[in-house]
Amino acid sequence: MNFALLIIAVVVLSQAGNLIRLCDAHPFAIAFYRLALASLLFVPFAWLHGRHRPGGPIRRIDRKTFLALTGMAVMFAAHLFFWIAGVQHTTVANAAICFSLSPVFTAVGARVFLGERIGFEVLLAIIAGLTGIGLIGSHDLSLSPRFILGDILSLLGGLCFSVYFIIGKPLRAEFSNGFLMSVVYLAGALFSFVIVLASGAPFTGFDAKTYAGFVSLAVFPTIIGHALLVYMMKFFKASTVSTAILLEPAGAGLVSYFAYGENLSINSFIGYALIMAGLIPMFRSKGH
Repeated sequence: MNFALLIIAVVVLSQAGNLIRLCDAHPFAIAFYRLALASLLFVPFAWLHGRHRPGGPIRRIDRKTFLALTGMAVMFAAHLFFWIAGVQHTTVANAAICFSLSPVFTAVGARVFLGERIGFEVLLAIIAGLTGIGLIGSHDLSLSPRFILGDILSLLGGLCFSVYFIIGKPLRAEFSNGFLMSVVYLAGALFSFVIVLASGAPFTGFDAKTYAGFVSLAVFPTIIGHALLVYMMKFFKASTVSTAILLEPAGAGLVSYFAYGENLSINSFIGYALIMAGLIPMFRSKGH
């Protein structure tokens, strides 16, 4: 059941790229609305869920925990900034491959900071996944120097996402998922709002399609996708949850094929199969 929820989380999360197509807005504005709308739904839930508990979560927050919660929220918002901006400055293939190094960063970071063992199954899944993503993007991959900025931004997005997981793993053991995600979404929205104001990016006056995109991004990849991923941290290693995200290109590509009529090459289908084949041993492992 937990593996099924993890797969559902990744598949829903994978639709972020397709939903961003609906948003004719600056990346900072997209990130702000995505987090602000998500926080509006999660904050009341967390308050109702924890208000009857003696010694609730607020009373357990010391300075170290406060800094960790803040850091998790900032890393979450930052990964959105870098990822969206990266896609706008490089090819989709380059961005996907650079961001997909996130499981490598997470596995190493979890070993250093959390003491998690990097199992053979996780290593196999990462190698197969990166190879599969390379095949998927082979037709669009470019080594042109003009894409270097976008490549770096996408790589930074993957790094921030890894730090988000590494910080979040011990916090998930201490706090409920509802409370933790409420803090992440609300603090991330406030951080995003400051960035929007500082950058001068417009954040009002959008058309109905863009606002619909904001709502869809908040409900599906953010609330359902990310909240489920963090919920799964209670049952799986940080490296396992992060590596499962390698399924994202398959989910995004197949939906694009059926919903938008985008062509998929033979390499894409081989890449999807390789990603899924690499993840099966990890999902079946008892050391997850």
